[in-house]
Amino acid sequence: MITNFNTYLLEKSGKKITDILILTRDERMKEYNCSVWDINNGYCVEFTDDVINRMGGYNDNLYELSSDMFFSMFPKDVEYLWKDVIKTSTGIWSVKMLDLYGYPPIDLNHFTFGNHSWIFFDGKHYDAECVGGVSKWYELPLFQKEIK
Repeated sequence: MITNFNTYLLEKSGKKITDILILTRDERMKEYNCSVWDINNGYCVEFTDDVINRMGGYNDNLYELSSDMFFSMFPKDVEYLWKDVIKTSTGIWSVKMLDLYGYPPIDLNHFTFGNHSWIFFDGKHYDAECVGGVSKWYELPLFQKEIK
């Protein structure tokens, strides 16, 4: 019995998510004449969409996450959507998202970050810089730079 169609397709094709990430990243770098940093800081939504489409599309085990699902500097814009929040001096955090995906190992009052989109697949988080995946979203190198 197939429990995850995207995983099945990858296994059947002999490809791994890492292969698809590298292929897509290299194509985008060439197409946009940019670096990996540029993809993660401006082209991350397009990159994420391309990878997910190449993997057969969105499902319960393959989807996009973005920083604005976790944090907002504009509480009035999202507070009515997020029932439970953690208010900080810089904005608000979604308790639901932190409970689901993990709390960063830093005082939330001292952690802000720009908008970033990444891929969640098979329990791991991936982006253009982190093609091997990490178990927690805040372990992505882009966020680690902010934490340090």
